[in-house]
Amino acid sequence: MRIRKVLVLSFVALFMFLFSTSDASAKVMWGKTELKQGQIGKVTILRETPVVKLDDKGNISSVVKRAHKGEEFRVYSYQNKFGGLYGLGGGLFVQKNEVGVKYETPSKTKLALLEGKTTQPDKPKENIDKEYSLLNAEMDSLIKDIKSGISQKDFATRSNSINEKLIKFPQGKQGKFELEDKYKKLFEMPEIQFKRIIFEFSDGQRTLYSNNDKFGEYTMFKHFTFEGKLYLNKRVIEDVQSVAIGFYDFESKNLPEDFKGITWGRGTIFTDERKYIDNSSLDSPYYIVYKLLNPKNNKELIIEDKRSRQGYYNWDVLNPYSIEDFTSILDLDVSYTYDKQNHTLTFKFPEPLKEPYRIGQ
Repeated sequence: MRIRKVLVLSFVALFMFLFSTSDASAKVMWGKTELKQGQIGKVTILRETPVVKLDDKGNISSVVKRAHKGEEFRVYSYQNKFGGLYGLGGGLFVQKNEVGVKYETPSKTKLALLEGKTTQPDKPKENIDKEYSLLNAEMDSLIKDIKSGISQKDFATRSNSINEKLIKFPQGKQGKFELEDKYKKLFEMPEIQFKRIIFEFSDGQRTLYSNNDKFGEYTMFKHFTFEGKLYLNKRVIEDVQSVAIGFYDFESKNLPEDFKGITWGRGTIFTDERKYIDNSSLDSPYYIVYKLLNPKNNKELIIEDKRSRQGYYNWDVLNPYSIEDFTSILDLDVSYTYDKQNHTLTFKFPEPLKEPYRIGQ
């Protein structure tokens, strides 16, 4: 009898051990990767980025591979050199780059799960339904104001506010997909959005901006018009400045409408800098400062991105400067016309078109 009792107790203890071990070893997924002990964050690749290795002196020695858009990697360390290095483990690093690499830290909920602690229960369904209704109404209100006329500052403030609420809306809950789709379409409304960009030179030659697709429609990021003023994304501001100061290439192509080919800028780009609220901690809240320098006169354009670092659906920060603003700040000799009916922007430069770009140059 005593032996049987000992066996029963042993079996119960074994069962409880196996159950607790299974529960403790349950994976904690964070996006596409598993959250691990010792991990301080993760990086999501926004565009092709080199993964590098350091030599014994701590210098970048080689490119091991190229990480592709959408890939995610665990981050175990951070080195404040070469503009910032995220340590992926195994001696591999990616350089900090707000345009190509997004860094995040795990939430308290994820860390609690990793440590085997209990988390807060899901929100009641009625609360989620209320949040859905409020978010939906907020977007409807913004859509109405866009159609009747809205300032760039008002649009940026309200769309960013909606974005932060949408990020916090529970994943996998009914209605989130519809809300996300509705939010993204805010940036495509014809009342505020235009696409086609043309470069015209003093000798009458016209070219298409090289990042145009489908014969002149720029589709990578959006451009906007608010209260009669035009706002470009950072990439196009870079290229307009490059062409204005003569740092550009031209490729001759047979195109309709007498276009001579395509033109693209080179040599001037926005740099980005992470501004920490608490400089002593990598996990401190921070915002991004983008700077574009005109090398001809040392004038500088500065854009601050103070959106929530929790994530956002519209990747590129909304540029707060109209064409008049940024060309004045950078002191660029360029004018423009805008065909509202055809959503076409034409930049006019005071110099003749350069000779065509040739392979090997």
